[in-house]
Amino acid sequence: MNEVFKTEHPLFKEINTNDFDVKLSDDEKKLIITNNGKTEEYDVFDYRGFRCINPDFKCIDHDNIEKFDEKKIFRIVENDGIKDYKFSFEVELNENKKIMTIDDGNESKEYNISKKEDKKIISLLFKLIYPKNTEKLDEEIIFRIIENIELNNNKKVFSVKLNNNEKNDENNKKFDIELNNDKTKLTITNNGETEEYEVFIKTINSRKFKCIHPDFKCIDHDNIEKFDEKKIFRIVENDDQLNSLNNKNNKNFDRCIFLETFCSLSTSIDFQKGNPSFQYSIFKDGCNFDNIEIINSNFQDCIFFGWAYFQKSIFKYDTNKILPYRYISFSGSVFLDHADFIETKFESDACFNNCIFKDADFNGAEFKEYITFEQSIFKNRCNFNGAKFESDALFYNCIFKEADFLNTKFEKKLFFDNSRFVESLNLSKSTINELSLANANIKKLSLEKSIIKSSLDCKKTKIEKADCRETFTTLKENCMKKSDNISALDFYKREMTQYESELTWKDDFTDKSILFFEKIVSNYGTDPFLPMCWILLIHSIDYFIRDCCKNPCNELEVKDFNIYKLNIIKFIESGLGLWFLIKLVLSSILIYEIIKSFRKFSRKL
Repeated sequence: MNEVFKTEHPLFKEINTNDFDVKLSDDEKKLIITNNGKTEEYDVFDYRGFRCINPDFKCIDHDNIEKFDEKKIFRIVENDGIKDYKFSFEVELNENKKIMTIDDGNESKEYNISKKEDKKIISLLFKLIYPKNTEKLDEEIIFRIIENIELNNNKKVFSVKLNNNEKNDENNKKFDIELNNDKTKLTITNNGETEEYEVFIKTINSRKFKCIHPDFKCIDHDNIEKFDEKKIFRIVENDDQLNSLNNKNNKNFDRCIFLETFCSLSTSIDFQKGNPSFQYSIFKDGCNFDNIEIINSNFQDCIFFGWAYFQKSIFKYDTNKILPYRYISFSGSVFLDHADFIETKFESDACFNNCIFKDADFNGAEFKEYITFEQSIFKNRCNFNGAKFESDALFYNCIFKEADFLNTKFEKKLFFDNSRFVESLNLSKSTINELSLANANIKKLSLEKSIIKSSLDCKKTKIEKADCRETFTTLKENCMKKSDNISALDFYKREMTQYESELTWKDDFTDKSILFFEKIVSNYGTDPFLPMCWILLIHSIDYFIRDCCKNPCNELEVKDFNIYKLNIIKFIESGLGLWFLIKLVLSSILIYEIIKSFRKFSRKL
């Protein structure tokens, strides 16, 4: 009696116990499954030392097996040994140390070397690594490369990454996406390498589209319907095709490749309705969303190869709509050219986390609600001059080359915690309610004529230099407000150093002399051991002079220097008497500097 069982297994919806068999073909290239009167064959492929099949695809594109989702792959176990796997292999770097070759005895593979968090890395999942997206690589599948113990110890890695590589990027910028003449292949040229993806027609939401699948260059057309629609990319060649995507109630532009410039004014799309979404979309020649109102938009994980114009547009979120997200999202997007958000208004929460900007311009932009740029990279200059933040602004763990926030208003909190500023951070003439620079690393800071109303957090902040003394004065005064005397003392010391460097010997001789003396004898009253060393040096010199003198110095001191019987003229005429006077004055001053330095945490600055 046949027994048929229904299952949730991805290979079998039901199993007939009396008519079921699984076996390899004679050439071991196919896995043959017989079940309930039907026979199906699946291509067998090698993956990380195992023979495997993928239930979604009978025909396998062997060039793309590394992109398979491991959770969907089935491994074939033939015996206890599973399969011989060679653990002896060779690893070597090429001459310019940009490619690593791994030979496991069966095959040789090359991997691009990139950098993440100051370390050279490769990923076994991707042979070619896009250097601007290394922050997104899964740390569990990254291998770090250690050439020697002193690797990167004294190198400013991000300076190299953001400056020197810029020239290489411009010289090697060879990116193009185009359809061939018969429109059966989509050719993508990137970083000097060309890949072709087979174009197929698929019906999505009752409409036919030219599509590609990023995991498969070669398509098994008999299994197109099994493709997960969430992974397919649609190809948009012109405005007519763009308008065909327009749906009154649902404007889904996710995973589209726009081969021409996307211009909102040349389309019939109403961006105020239908929740427009462009997630994972690629804009080959840029886009223009100027001067429009966009409601409930989603630009998450987009790639903008040309200019991205959002100038004077208004972004809103309709709270009456039920959506998986409740904010304006650009998270994970990459802007490879100029990103223009001049005078753009964000009237709802906005998220730019994990973004990469080549040039970002938010001049005069308004952020009505919460805004976050966590873990984003600003490769060149970013401009927030004249912008207005009415709620909290978060720039956690960001990397800036040159950040300008001139004459910007922050009505609540501004966070730059754990961020790096490779060249400068300019907050001049800005009004800030609360500022946090905790663990920030800033090469040059400017707070000239800025106002910090409430509090300042600068714990473990590293500031290499400032543009003027006023910057350190502002930091010192705000630390004193919250009774953070330790930080205030450090900024006082740097304020004096900056002021001393701004003075000249010709025009400010007196003030510069005093500051110079304070600097060398006690580091502006902060180091008690410096004056001790000076006292030890002076008395050593005194001992040497006395020892070299023919007349015993003690006799002269008793004979000529008596506060009750003092012959001042004779004493000053004596060289030893003059030296003794200098020693007495210097010792008194140095003792005062010692007392002042020991009281550095309690004295008033």
